[in-house]
Amino acid sequence: MPKGVIMKGDKELIRKLERMNPKLKDTRKAIRPGAKIYQKQARKNVPADSGALKRAIKTKTLKGEPAALAVRPVYTRKENARSGNVTSGYHAHLVEYGTGVRPAVKGGGKRAVNIGGKVVLIGTTGEMPAKPFLRPAWDQTKSAVFNSQRQELWKLVKQLARGR
Repeated sequence: MPKGVIMKGDKELIRKLERMNPKLKDTRKAIRPGAKIYQKQARKNVPADSGALKRAIKTKTLKGEPAALAVRPVYTRKENARSGNVTSGYHAHLVEYGTGVRPAVKGGGKRAVNIGGKVVLIGTTGEMPAKPFLRPAWDQTKSAVFNSQRQELWKLVKQLARGR
């Protein structure tokens, strides 16, 4: 599965911020707007069929990291109560990187498929060309992401320096 982008703050800046004793949620709050810029562009870049993959691209907090968020497709099998849609990113890697020709049956045999009332034997599933959406989104937004995060972190530093 595509990893998406994991956004971490500069180590030296994070260390200095920790000495100033900010709340963890404040640091994450400072980098979230930048992550949302990337998330929005990644969703725009998804070659949409049903929209399930667009809905699956989320900004998530990384556990164990003081100031890190991940923007990536999230694999879930939950149905949305209002729309009944399944928001699942299980196929994100197939879309991002494409596939080669794959055998229809393990071992290379053929599989019978009913197509329009006719039974057809299929040996391979064919291939799907890559339709990258995560990497191009990062390339399109990385300077805006860094600028946003830099501005938000400086606001936090100024608040901490003033003693809130």
